[in-house]
Amino acid sequence: MIVPPVDRRLMPWGTPRALLVAAVLFAGACREPATVTAWQRFPEPTDFGFTEFPGGMVLDPTGHPNVIWDDGYGSAFIEAWDGGNWRLVGGGQIAAPEQVVAMGIQVDRSGRPAALLANSYPPDVYHPYVEQWTEGAWVTIGGGAIPADHEVGIAIAFDRDDQPVVLLAKTLDPCCLLHDYRVVRWDGSSWQSFGNALNPVPGQHPNPAGLVLDDEGFPVVALWENDGTHDNAYVVRWDGTQWQLVGGAINPRAGEDVQVGGPYWRAGQSVVVDRSGNPIVLVQSRPPSAHGYVMRWNGSAWQMLRGPLVSATWTASYATAIVLDQSGAPVLAASIENAAIVSRWNERDWQQLGTAVNSDVEKLCYPAFLGVDLENAPLVLFLENGPNGYTHVSRLRP
Repeated sequence: MIVPPVDRRLMPWGTPRALLVAAVLFAGACREPATVTAWQRFPEPTDFGFTEFPGGMVLDPTGHPNVIWDDGYGSAFIEAWDGGNWRLVGGGQIAAPEQVVAMGIQVDRSGRPAALLANSYPPDVYHPYVEQWTEGAWVTIGGGAIPADHEVGIAIAFDRDDQPVVLLAKTLDPCCLLHDYRVVRWDGSSWQSFGNALNPVPGQHPNPAGLVLDDEGFPVVALWENDGTHDNAYVVRWDGTQWQLVGGAINPRAGEDVQVGGPYWRAGQSVVVDRSGNPIVLVQSRPPSAHGYVMRWNGSAWQMLRGPLVSATWTASYATAIVLDQSGAPVLAASIENAAIVSRWNERDWQQLGTAVNSDVEKLCYPAFLGVDLENAPLVLFLENGPNGYTHVSRLRP
């Protein structure tokens, strides 16, 4: 379920505090193993920036992280790592037409960051914006909000022509329980829609989804919705003319409800497309049988990579983000029992990279965003609770 952007101080989603509550409900406490971690934490921004309300992380062409965040009171910011320090892009808040919350971030081939924003105090219509840092100033793509009717931006990407592509969610009822999704692209002069709404199950309405572009620049969307009996995961992709459902419902636990992505409501990193053009999607079952699954389309059927992310000692797991490394291998962030971990698929099994990402004993944690730099080293933005615990970025030393 998507809750539209309202007063950030009252929202149940999008804040580390709420996410940490979700981590309690879904994943329990995160505890560091007794071994020394190989993860190196970035220094905290001097302005405390994204430690409060992060909205996403992306790596620029040099492999440095850029993090979008907002202050909970209508102003959004982007912190960029310059190799030694965090700096505020533009020296301050993102210039936006109204009070906003941070919904997502992406960079173009030149490394210019673009912010996906939504108005934080909507009247009757929700306004999605894309603001890009261009020639020393923030520029609103299209000169204003994306033309939309009760829609909010969910995810953003750049295509092969370096034009932004945005996944939008439309609220269909005042209780915000029913949604339609569509994808739009800026063509240089206006926003153009890819076909109609994404509804794999006629008469039903999808829930939070993830967006990625394939090698042709066509959007691939992961989402979950009810088939009249159970919640299932689905992947749809644009074939150049229309939306195509990939292989039908995805449900590794037949007879139970599943969703796309983990407990973090933004499922933006829940789907990737491998070098063969096949989608890989994160599917999550719900408590009490809370297991994360990684499902890959093999050209004719959905195949589970290894099985649920459980073992003799892992009795609950949550797959939270997936990306591809420099070789094209899937890299996964997950919350498993008492640890936030990152693993790489070696075509046989998931190989854990380093020890647990979290470094503070007895603090609640949740890996929210993931990236892989030019040295093939993973970076993870994770949420951690405690007396001095907020949001941190760590990198695994190669």
